[in-house]
Amino acid sequence: MKNLIDILLEGKYDSNIKKVKKLSYMKPFEGILPKKLYHVSNPAFRSNIEKVGLQPQLGDSYTLHWESEWPDFETIPCVFLATNNDYDSTYDDDRYEVDTKYIDKKKLYYDISKTIDDEIELEKEWFMYFDEIPPKALKLIYKGTSK
Repeated sequence: MKNLIDILLEGKYDSNIKKVKKLSYMKPFEGILPKKLYHVSNPAFRSNIEKVGLQPQLGDSYTLHWESEWPDFETIPCVFLATNNDYDSTYDDDRYEVDTKYIDKKKLYYDISKTIDDEIELEKEWFMYFDEIPPKALKLIYKGTSK
């Protein structure tokens, strides 16, 4: 039986998925998901993540990166994930392991980068996820200091 929160959140990010599907440069994930993916976050958000999980959003670094690299591209709220736990934000961030049994593969897309000659290239180890990830899917594997 669904609780009220589940009912209220149902379809919350459907409009984001519709936008993503219209963007020709976005490619959906193909293949078999690894059992674990990883996410890096500022420790200031730890308490909120423990309560509500990871929510798609337009964080500062995401917005600045997209606006500087691709000013003509639409930014859509997402959660960034990776196959490896080696992303270096230059800060001592929290690191989360994400159990992919809670990931809807239809909402997982390859992250993109732009090559020197302005061609779009898929990042095969980095992903953009266009839905929330519940707290039960997350394991805090490293507590950062944000320094």
